[in-house]
Amino acid sequence: MASEEHMLEFITAKLEEQTGTMWVAYYRKGFDSNGEIVTGSDSERNRVLARWKLEQIDNSWIVIDLNEAP
Repeated sequence: MASEEHMLEFITAKLEEQTGTMWVAYYRKGFDSNGEIVTGSDSERNRVLARWKLEQIDNSWIVIDLNEAP
């Protein structure tokens, strides 16, 4: 790939004492040297919806697992 384009959108989060979940939507496109799309999740219209499982470790929220919508 010669270049990439990314977008990440925060949807919502639920944080408890040490654990939580966060929903995001994203897309990613990879382009070759001719500007043709060679890999990715298509476009902003067809974003991937994902649920990230979070855990608080040393006062930082860390993604420990994720699931993407089919």
